[in-house]
Amino acid sequence: MDKIIIIRSFNGDLSAEEKNELDDWLNSSETHRKEYEVLRNFWDEPKQLREVPQEEIWTKITTFISNDSQIKYPRRKNNNWVQTNWLRYASAAAILLFFSWFIFLQFNTDDETPTKSIEVKFVEKTNPAGRKSQIKLPDGSVVHLNANSKLSIVKPFFNNYRE
Repeated sequence: MDKIIIIRSFNGDLSAEEKNELDDWLNSSETHRKEYEVLRNFWDEPKQLREVPQEEIWTKITTFISNDSQIKYPRRKNNNWVQTNWLRYASAAAILLFFSWFIFLQFNTDDETPTKSIEVKFVEKTNPAGRKSQIKLPDGSVVHLNANSKLSIVKPFFNNYRE
């Protein structure tokens, strides 16, 4: 039994779970009930009536606590491993899915659909040295071409559409 629970019971601030634990401990043995009563009487004694020096009280408390440390309590089941393992499995699945998708994209070739090769033709306008010109494009934009400069435009641009 945790001695802190016993002391908290004297102050009256136990939770329902702690109260049940204390009741189970008290009902398990007559020795536990006697030990509890001795501590309760000691706790309830008025301070002015106590003739025991503080050092003696402290040694009693420490021996009481040290006796408790010799008791082997059953180990609680750790449920944290479920969360940790779940995270590991989810990470492994995500990595496997990523690499599978990557390999699929690398090696998946459709032989049935031929690729179209589009030939791009450029129209080139040049200005000789000492000459400036102004070129109006079909979409209405105007390009000022300086001397010794060159303008390359994709040919379909002159077919009344621009992409």
